[in-house]
Amino acid sequence: MSLEAFYVVIRFSHFIAAMLMCGMSIFAVILSSGAFSQVLQRILNRGIVFSAVITAVTAFCWMSAQAGLMGDGWQDAVDLETWLNVLQTSFGQIWRWELIFSIITLGVIFISRQEIRLYSLLILSIVLLGLHALIGHAAMHDGVIGNLHRLNQFIHLISSAYWFGGLWPFLICIQFLRDKKELAVGLDKQIFASLIRFSRVGHIAVAMVLITGVISAMTLLPQWPFAYNNSEYQSWLWLKIVLVIGMVILALVNRYVLVPKIQQKGRLQYLIINSWIELLLGSMAILAVAVFATYQPI
Repeated sequence: MSLEAFYVVIRFSHFIAAMLMCGMSIFAVILSSGAFSQVLQRILNRGIVFSAVITAVTAFCWMSAQAGLMGDGWQDAVDLETWLNVLQTSFGQIWRWELIFSIITLGVIFISRQEIRLYSLLILSIVLLGLHALIGHAAMHDGVIGNLHRLNQFIHLISSAYWFGGLWPFLICIQFLRDKKELAVGLDKQIFASLIRFSRVGHIAVAMVLITGVISAMTLLPQWPFAYNNSEYQSWLWLKIVLVIGMVILALVNRYVLVPKIQQKGRLQYLIINSWIELLLGSMAILAVAVFATYQPI
């Protein structure tokens, strides 16, 4: 595998894991309620911890890939002196904190009390994702424009994590409702309450993903979307947009077509299928970002 391909794979894996870690943690400790909260936390705990480990490990792999790309290839990817040189760059000034918080994350997963562990991982996931708003294309501008762009990117990342990362616990909730006869008395109402909270905040999160995405594109490409020059960056950007539009359509169908008539036969199965497709489209959109973020925005 080439170093460039490795870099894309690591970016993709890192963002998938970090967003799942963030979205699942939000659902587990904030959106779920009552006795169901404890049930869901136990189910999601392993997935959140696994995502946390992958996020931390890929942060170090990202640093290794960056060292190799800034140096002379694979030999510099594991060279300590090259790492130290990279840490002195503008990227390294931010990424050193990503590495520090990754180490803290690996320590937090050993906290014995589950609720404290999950709340801590939620906070760390927001920090780890938020630091990405300070590097890459978001760091291209200085002054007020630069600060606003970085804030915009932070909102974009956290909103995306809520939407994409929340789809997995959403699917678990639907699975519980499909096996409704096996639920304890009153648990179904708590599941519905959790889903309603996810949906209400989800409307804001989806709107923020779309609005901040447009703002970011117009900041980096002042003539966008009216000027298309067939560049790699714009081609991958448009692919991401198409994928996100597909996710929005599925989300609207789920919320306003399937959910109001969820008691009808087969509706839950359609909801599960649509949500899986939404997860797939989201993963493909993140892959598109992992690719076009390596190109110059032209």
